[in-house]
Amino acid sequence: MPRPDPELLRGASDQLLRAFQDFVRAVVRAEVADAIDARDRPDEYLSVAVAARLASVAPATIRRWVKAGRLERYGAGRVLRVRRANLEERLRNGFAPEESPEVLAERAFGPGGTYWKRQQRRTKGAKPK
Repeated sequence: MPRPDPELLRGASDQLLRAFQDFVRAVVRAEVADAIDARDRPDEYLSVAVAARLASVAPATIRRWVKAGRLERYGAGRVLRVRRANLEERLRNGFAPEESPEVLAERAFGPGGTYWKRQQRRTKGAKPK
């Protein structure tokens, strides 16, 4: 079998390398343009999945933050959205607890707290000894 010309192979590999570099440059330019464009739209409403990706957390965490009042809820019915500006502000400034640990403990373990309600539900169906 005849051997291919090394110069021909070298020229083909150079062309392939240039084509790959051009492709990577185009992809990077597009991604940077998208990031700049997204930064310029602070009033954009994000789905839970997109907000979670942006914050590097699970979607359930975004729902938990909304339920706890740490993020404002936008949308109707089952559709849940959060504003990009609110999310970025919270990520930048942190999520300071609105209530002290003492208040949270009192709510959970005090009279009528969630702990006691759970205990009552468990013992309600139990048979007396």
